[in-house]
Amino acid sequence: MLSRRNTSTNLLLAGLMLLALATAGCNSSSRQGIEGTVQFDGTPLADGLISFLPQAGTAGPTAGSQVTQGAYSIDRAKGLLPGSYRVEISGWRKTGAKKTDMFGREVDETEQIIPSRYNKESKLTADVAKGQSTPLDFDLSSK
Repeated sequence: MLSRRNTSTNLLLAGLMLLALATAGCNSSSRQGIEGTVQFDGTPLADGLISFLPQAGTAGPTAGSQVTQGAYSIDRAKGLLPGSYRVEISGWRKTGAKKTDMFGREVDETEQIIPSRYNKESKLTADVAKGQSTPLDFDLSSK
């Protein structure tokens, strides 16, 4: 019985050590706060989301922000490590219709206005440098 407990304890400790090593590269002091703007057909994107997904060779993490009136900002504490990222941007507008949400509330119906080439099929990229101070701005087109 004693050997099983020791084995379980050793496995638990090994797992915790692996977790600590895996998260060591995500030190908040290495993260970069990011901000910028998103334009769609020449006007600020009123309501949307922007996500930064690490590409091969970038340690991560993934980060994102809500886009409001064309602006977004990611705090340094939740920011990106230096590296290369694939960028996905989504945006919505109200259709004028109402619908019932999963909680039974009546809400405005919205529709995606950003083409898939900027979100689920995005080829947009951004390079984040240590000490990044230049805003990352995106000018999208419906054409």
